[in-house]
Amino acid sequence: MAKSWRALLLTLWATQAFGQDAQIPLSSAGDSTAPSSALMGSRPLHREIKLEDIIVSSDDDGNLKCCPRGTVFNGNDCIFLDNPVCPEGTVLDGTLCVSVKPPSCPPGLEFNGHICVSTKPPNCPPGSVFDGTLCIAPSHPSCPPGYHYLDGKCVSDSAATCPPGFKLQHNTCTSSQSPQCPPGAHFDGKACIDVNPPSCPPGTTLVDNLCASEVKPSCPPGYRYGNNACVSIERPSCPPGTVFDGKVCRSDQQASCPPGSTLDRNICRSTTSPSCPPGSNFDGKLCSSSQSPSCPPEQTLSVNILKGKARCCMTGLTWDGSTCVLIPSDPSSCPPGSHYDGHKCVYHPTAEPSCPPGTVLKEDRCYASGAPSCPPGTTFDGEGCVTNESPSCPPGLRFNGQSCVASERPSCPPGTALSGQTCVSNTQPSCPPGTILTEGLCISSERPSCPLDRRWRIRFASSLITQNVRLVPLSMGKTVWQGSRQPALQIPCLTDRPA
Repeated sequence: MAKSWRALLLTLWATQAFGQDAQIPLSSAGDSTAPSSALMGSRPLHREIKLEDIIVSSDDDGNLKCCPRGTVFNGNDCIFLDNPVCPEGTVLDGTLCVSVKPPSCPPGLEFNGHICVSTKPPNCPPGSVFDGTLCIAPSHPSCPPGYHYLDGKCVSDSAATCPPGFKLQHNTCTSSQSPQCPPGAHFDGKACIDVNPPSCPPGTTLVDNLCASEVKPSCPPGYRYGNNACVSIERPSCPPGTVFDGKVCRSDQQASCPPGSTLDRNICRSTTSPSCPPGSNFDGKLCSSSQSPSCPPEQTLSVNILKGKARCCMTGLTWDGSTCVLIPSDPSSCPPGSHYDGHKCVYHPTAEPSCPPGTVLKEDRCYASGAPSCPPGTTFDGEGCVTNESPSCPPGLRFNGQSCVASERPSCPPGTALSGQTCVSNTQPSCPPGTILTEGLCISSERPSCPLDRRWRIRFASSLITQNVRLVPLSMGKTVWQGSRQPALQIPCLTDRPA
């Protein structure tokens, strides 16, 4: 099979190489060397063969070979049959006999490749035309008297009406009378509100929709109530020689530094100034050379004070921070090497100022390339010599970066713990029986109640409901109150709905 494919590919290559006029037709069954006259007269001598024109053909022994459509495998080659195998008017196309004539349709119809279609467009009723899809009438749809056409519908010319005593408002028939509430209640625009607020048990008052005890939370003797806790009236205590400053026990003794140094904020600074190489002096930060930067002949050093930069300019020109300039009285009098740009003489420096050996140019001065040197046991910190030792404190104290403080934390009386600047009791403040401490108040376990003579409920707007709110069903003859703390907001009792 592989050999057959290679033979076929060689044939296709030869066909393209020699051109269609030089192609050799496939052999016939009668003569393997020349085509028959019948074949030459019934089909063209040359035909381009594409890959999709190749099909599998078998000989009488069942051997397979890939052959072009219209040929068969005779055991050796793909050949045309001498004798026609299809009826007259048809040709062999693979294994099918295909008519040489296309499908025909009745008069007035034509074949579109699939079905017979009319050559004339569809007919439309009088007064309408075919737009390629539908029959379109030039006039608009009509409606019965008293109606008009709007968006595909017949709309009445008359407006909607409401029963007597009602008026149309926002697509609803609204009564002209205001809602009526039972005696002792008033309408607030949404519901009937009882004129009296919810009531609380004796000894409690309504605070933020909860019943709070009139008695404040209490603490044992020696304590005061504050921030939901019992706070000791005694301040945290410190070791002798220290005082509590609100955070730590601070000593009144100053930290000390090694000999030859003094305390400077939180470091020990040497009293000896940093030393510099010969020919330079310490200017407070670096070793500045006693010699100024120098320039090539016929150029002078020019310093721009605003930018702190220096450059070598032609004599008579000054450095403005970007170039050397001179505003001349006569444009033709610019120094040699500079040019007039229409406003001033301009010279672009090509060389920077030079410094003595062992120094480098920084801004407008020459500085020693190394850092200032300090005595043994000290380090240069950019301002002076700092000892490698931290400030020290007396025994039992430590230096916290600002002062000497006790190594121990401030202590509190037994049963209390340090919290911020106070000693807080481990025991919670107490409340009267039947109440619990909640956000600084003794809250009753009983809920606020509403009048019993009617069916009442508590109104909760969606924006007012907070956590731990559980709404319960209403029942006739009972009152219901459900809520949680709402600062500066009082929820009233109200009827189920106005009459």
